[in-house]
Amino acid sequence: MLTNTTPSTPNELQPPSSQEQGKLPSIPRPTPLSLEEVQKLLTDPRVTPDRRVFYALSVLTGARFSEVAALRWGHCNFDDGAPDDEYNLARVEIRPELKGRAYKYRSPRLIPMHPALRQVLLKWRDEGWQAACGRPPTHEDLVVPRVGLPATMRRPDSERLHWHRNLETLCIPKRSMHSQRYAFAHLCQEAGMPLEVTFAMLGRAVPKSYPGDHESPRWVTRCKYMRMIPLVLPSASI
Repeated sequence: MLTNTTPSTPNELQPPSSQEQGKLPSIPRPTPLSLEEVQKLLTDPRVTPDRRVFYALSVLTGARFSEVAALRWGHCNFDDGAPDDEYNLARVEIRPELKGRAYKYRSPRLIPMHPALRQVLLKWRDEGWQAACGRPPTHEDLVVPRVGLPATMRRPDSERLHWHRNLETLCIPKRSMHSQRYAFAHLCQEAGMPLEVTFAMLGRAVPKSYPGDHESPRWVTRCKYMRMIPLVLPSASI
């Protein structure tokens, strides 16, 4: 005997799932790193110096893993800005690349170099890079290559493994590597940076529904807000 399985009232009807509606379920955002956790990652000696530099570039520029892996010393301009110049900081030119080849449909974006990042990069250039690679760096060299292989980019699978090990060592809750980029956006918002400035540095378009300014922010504006991120690294710990 067949039984009627149809709900007796409309209230018993269940709404279709997101898959049934033809939509993908939303992906939760990664939990952002706190300022204290960022300081741990960039200064704790249990993290190797090369990875501290890699994390500093990710967290303080908002660059993707592939963009940091492809970054070269020629893309870092230390001469344009002075540490005490409020409206003109040194700059990092982020070039979207894959396996060393630039994407033709994406333009490079200029990121003001936070004073803490400038401090990290200068020490790495003058001391750490040469110790890791056996010679001084050139403009064409990768900023953070694989140790001992100055022309070889880092691989995401290997770096992901070390990332999770470092989080565990420092007693930081487990997060994906994408949380480094998300940490930059979080630090910008905590510092009061307008959305259009944050999005410009992340290389994203401002939503049309956003009521603020949709024009690309001026360089002095970017520098002003970048300096507001309250990250200070003791020289002895870098």
